[in-house]
Amino acid sequence: MYDMKSVVDQCQEITKFIYNRAYESCVKLLKVCVSLIKVLQLADSEDRPSIRYLYEAMDKAKETILDKLKKKKKLYIPI
Repeated sequence: MYDMKSVVDQCQEITKFIYNRAYESCVKLLKVCVSLIKVLQLADSEDRPSIRYLYEAMDKAKETILDKLKKKKKLYIPI
């Protein structure tokens, strides 16, 4: 027979683990998406910017993403 307190404690630990993993993933996703959304907004604006300006914005977004991901290549390469 199981001790109810033990089962509750184990469930709480599992919940914390899942929550922390999901939170970390969401934070990484937001760090990447914010920079990309800025470039997409620029490209979709009424006043069409020159291609050169878009390339500069994309390069800046790449650098920002790299900095926000603390220059960990395994996180950056898929992007």
